Amino acid sequence: MQYFNVCHFVRALDMIEDSVNRCVRVVEGSMGIARDQPVPKDIADHIGPSLLYLRAKCLECELSNARQRIDQKFVTGLHRGTTFGELIHQFSELKRDIDNDLEYRRFVFIPSSGAQVLDGLAGRWGAIWKEIPASEKDTRDAAFCYALGLPNAVVFHAMRVAEFGLRHLAAKMKVSLSDKGKKIPIEYGTWEKVIAKCKNTVEAARKLPAGPKKEHRLQYYSRGADHCEYMKDIWRNNISHARKSYIDPEAKAALDRVYAFMEFLAAGSS
Repeated sequence: MQYFNVCHFVRALDMIEDSVNRCVRVVEGSMGIARDQPVPKDIADHIGPSLLYLRAKCLECELSNARQRIDQKFVTGLHRGTTFGELIHQFSELKRDIDNDLEYRRFVFIPSSGAQVLDGLAGRWGAIWKEIPASEKDTRDAAFCYALGLPNAVVFHAMRVAEFGLRHLAAKMKVSLSDKGKKIPIEYGTWEKVIAKCKNTVEAARKLPAGPKKEHRLQYYSRGADHCEYMKDIWRNNISHARKSYIDPEAKAALDRVYAFMEFLAAGSS
């Protein structure tokens, strides 16, 4: 999915139209005589930045006819010099191109509650992504799915985020997994096997002499494994095996729980 700010697109178009309206007033004030006169540099300079920004927005949402007109008519015309009449005409045609292109484009409206989640994502999750960078993409995907009203997809991506957290925890604990007598990477182990191995590692370490610092680390590891076991039983198994469908509040609860788990891991890693 692609994030597109319609407000900025409209604002750029309005800024260009304001400059063109200045040209219209000049032409009307001269009874049409100024139509063939060149556009002054100050007006051309005012249009330029907005035109380039509008071009970038047209490129983002594939408004190909509008983008081509900007490239072939506007940019070239302003660079070489254009008349009042030509600028007015080309702007009218540009709006027509935008209207025609938009007939074949589809946009999704995101309610304010979803927009708040998206806009605050980096601020809330930034420290976690720094510590566990592999989790960023699925976190963003979960947030987009929440904004779009796709609760099952939210839970699915949230559990992927949690799995990155589980792998991070297992790596910190130097957990080693095997299958049929052969060592396997952590990412190839099931949640149940990784969690069990983490808990076994904690219990084995408790039997050794331990000071306050070591006890603190063991508590951290044990709580992390408990977080994972809870999420496995409540969400992970259900979403992985299509046992349940979720509604928005449930999906938000899952995402918030995963955030709490990941924040706990990131804070404990420092």
